[in-house]
Amino acid sequence: MTTTPYLLRMYQGTGVAVRALLDDLPFHRGDGQRNVTVSAPANHLLLPGENVLTLEIYKAPRPVEALALEGPVTFTLMVQEGDTPIVHQVDWPSIYAEVPFEERTLPFVHSSRFLVDDRLPHPIYRDSPPLRFDLQGLPEQRDAVRDFYRTFQERDVDAFLELNRYKIGERQRFYPDNPAYSVAAQRAQLVQDFGHEWHVRPLDQVNLEELMFESRAGGRVAYVTRADGGCAIEAVAADDSRGAFANDLFLTLRDGRWRVFR
Repeated sequence: MTTTPYLLRMYQGTGVAVRALLDDLPFHRGDGQRNVTVSAPANHLLLPGENVLTLEIYKAPRPVEALALEGPVTFTLMVQEGDTPIVHQVDWPSIYAEVPFEERTLPFVHSSRFLVDDRLPHPIYRDSPPLRFDLQGLPEQRDAVRDFYRTFQERDVDAFLELNRYKIGERQRFYPDNPAYSVAAQRAQLVQDFGHEWHVRPLDQVNLEELMFESRAGGRVAYVTRADGGCAIEAVAADDSRGAFANDLFLTLRDGRWRVFR
């Protein structure tokens, strides 16, 4: 079955911190210290049919080279090909026109709805049971983060592929024609990357307590990030050949275990 190919473009100017979510799951966050443009395939971020975009905009320090600027922030979802490519677009501060003058302050949260191809696959987290947990997370969720950290630190290709098999499987389902998402291609890339030494930010008991396990999508997803604004897992290549790795984790319950799926 052929589905519509979607592409998102997220632009964030300086002077405001931003978090953007699709259907309650974050896909972009920035501290507003630089202009950022992100373009990426979006099918795996969408639900079939109706979707909800939420923009959270907060005050942030302004960089010295742009002390008078705040934003703008623009989200665009488009079809990668076709005569009517733009599906949904939201721009801040233009959306202030929709709200009373006294509410045009930061922090500002704006939600909007839009429709996409109802033939898109359902992401696997939609089948997971909704569970209750706080920002400290469940013991099983903390174990999942420890496992991810350990396999990265040990550069264990097989274990890392196993921990990420649902994430790889989701990409294969949503982009079946992209050879980069095959297990063979992912393994080859990991062998290359893990052939270099990485300095991984420690995840001892103190650092583990700095993690936040946000309950998203009605408790079906644990979004793991750091209270200080950093990512859940951070690493720097020892020889600078591979740059840096920084990743938040999206966990959902599969086969009785919390698994990375995005």
